[in-house]
Amino acid sequence: MKKERIYQLVFASVYPLYIKKAEAKGRTKEEVDAVIFWLTGYDEQSLQEQIDQKTDFETFFEQAPVYVFQVQCYLECSYQAYQLLQKKNFHFQPGQAQ
Repeated sequence: MKKERIYQLVFASVYPLYIKKAEAKGRTKEEVDAVIFWLTGYDEQSLQEQIDQKTDFETFFEQAPVYVFQVQCYLECSYQAYQLLQKKNFHFQPGQAQ
């Protein structure tokens, strides 16, 4: 089975792009980190270790404390829910009760 190109990318090279994109949308690095921690089970120290080791995405997800298949399923469902909420003009602020 052919591996997707994303799995060969180094997480540390993409991580700053996530932050830049989030900041361009009025979000913060802390919010990006919170999402990564929640989805993968990494904490601040273990995420920094992955960055320092220049881990590729395949290894990043293989070593994630959270079971990755569960994360992939969740991401797909979350994205679909997000799209529906966007259509209804619903805006969610992380950390705030609705």
